[in-house]
Formats: sequence, C-alpha cells, structure tokens
Amino acid sequence: VNITTIGVGQDYDPKSLVALSKESNGMHYYAENEAALPGIFDAQAKAMASVVAMGAEASIHLAPGVKVLSVLDRVHRLETASDGTVTVHVPLGQFTRNERKTVLVKVALEPTTSDAAKVGEVELAFREVGSTTFSKVSGVLAAPIGNDGTLDPLVETRVQRSETAAALLKANQLFEAGKAKEASSILS
Repeated sequence: VNITTIGVGQDYDPKSLVALSKESNGMHYYAENEAALPGIFDAQAKAMASVVAMGAEASIHLAPGVKVLSVLDRVHRLETASDGTVTVHVPLGQFTRNERKTVLVKVALEPTTSDAAKVGEVELAFREVGSTTFSKVSGVLAAPIGNDGTLDPLVETRVQRSETAAALLKANQLFEAGKAKEASSILS
C-alpha cells in the first residue's frame, strides 16, 4: 500500500511522515496552511485514477562475483542464495500511466577481459489493475568495460541528488545533536 502524508504548517515533525511515505513508496507533501489541502487532495485523486499497475517489485539477480555496495534512495532487502549470489528486491508500489521509476544500485564487479561484464538479470513483477495475477518482465544487465569513467547523464544526476540528500540529512542530524561545526563541514 502506498501511503501519502501531508504536513500542514510549521508545527509538525516531518521525519516520521517522510519516513512513512518513503517506506511505502508514497508521496509526502507540505502544505503551508489548510487552504492548500484541496489542491493536494485533487492531485492525489487524479493520480489514483490513473493507476495501471500495483504491487510492483524489481528483483535484481546479481551474477556470481558481483557485490552490492549500496542501493540509493530506495527501501530494499537483500537475499543471499546458497551459492552466494545475491538478489536485491526493491518494492516499487503502484505505477500510474506514463510513470517512470528507477532503481540505482552501486555494485563492484570482478575484473574481466571482455568488452562487457554481466552484472545480472532484472525482473519486474506487477499486477495490472483489474487482474488477480502477477505479470513479469525481465532483462539482462551488463556494464561496459574500459570506459572513461563517466556515467550516463541520468545516472549521474541521480547519484548527485542522492549524495546531496544524504549530506543534508547527516548535517541536519548533527545540528540537532548540537554539533554545528561538524554539520557545517559536511555542507562546505
């Protein structure tokens, strides 16, 4: 279930609301006052009317020797098989028409002499609205070897956004703990 949360005014703690919405693949909105609520409710109703798939989950089955370093901006769980291979499960919730969701996983690959290293396979399971059965689509993941170290622009943007958000959260925690000097050093 996707849960949307709304914080109204300045007198609430956004941490729990943001965490609840993030954990459930929902949205969090901030409303300056009660007059802003109808617009938020209308946008949510419109989004709910355009849902085309529910219960979506990406499962990334990593190839032998591929190690997960981090999964950015997504709730996830890791499953290790008896042969040592790892599967990363990422719940994506519901999809609306024309919506895109991405999963960014930072991995370490073993050295290879080929032009591309197999990273693994990805499977997306979802239930179409009105259906009681799950559909699945899958594909193969590979990484080019010997590139100049640059990332795809979409990936670079996601990495920068994620690193900025993590730095801001860490700085906020340090400020709240009374460690203003440490927090300032993170932000500079």
